[in-house]
Amino acid sequence: MICIDRLSVRCGKAFLLEDLSLALEDGKAYALIGRNGSGKTTFMRTLCSCYPYTGSVSFDGRQLRDMTRKERERAHALLPQSLPAPDLSVRSLMSFVKSGLSFIPPCLADRKISSLSGGERQLVFLAFLSAHDVSLYCLDEAQSSLDFIRQDLVEEQVRALRERGRTVIFSSHDISRAVSLADGIILLSSGRLAFFGTCGDFMRSDVSQTVLGLKAEELTDRSGNRHLLFMPARRD
Repeated sequence: MICIDRLSVRCGKAFLLEDLSLALEDGKAYALIGRNGSGKTTFMRTLCSCYPYTGSVSFDGRQLRDMTRKERERAHALLPQSLPAPDLSVRSLMSFVKSGLSFIPPCLADRKISSLSGGERQLVFLAFLSAHDVSLYCLDEAQSSLDFIRQDLVEEQVRALRERGRTVIFSSHDISRAVSLADGIILLSSGRLAFFGTCGDFMRSDVSQTVLGLKAEELTDRSGNRHLLFMPARRD
């Protein structure tokens, strides 16, 4: 269990995050959504010891700020939006961990990381990250540069981490896919917590319309399959 109580992050006099309180369960995946600049990246980076904060963040009762470096390495892992491009082969990178190469498309294994596209690097570093056994995985827009098939690979990896009993937070602007994958929704607005709860509660509320200006529409295709879409709400 990861307990967050009155978490705040400041830059000078401005709050980047303000007074966030929520509890994240083991074995659950949480979709982190919100407009650009709402605090999503700051939130994940704070949980991964990148920023100083006030309030409390605890992993199974152990305060994050009191952990040693080795304890933090076992507590959390972050996949950032901006990834390095070392002049190192994918196979060489994965030799540093016990597993993970099987997740990567075989055509990439002997390529230099510096030669990969942004989406391909996302897959490689997700595999590298997932091979480390930590309590919390934070994935910052891990699908943003991927095609539809490789987006499915990321979702499979999120499910695998969840089945291992780990907590996953992933940010996304594709709310339809996020709702289908996640156990819960974290919605930030201007650095504040606008919603935290199950996907069902999120769908039953009007928060997507009031905060994001999006309305959920359920469409049925010719085969009878139902699809959830979030469309811009009409303004009267």
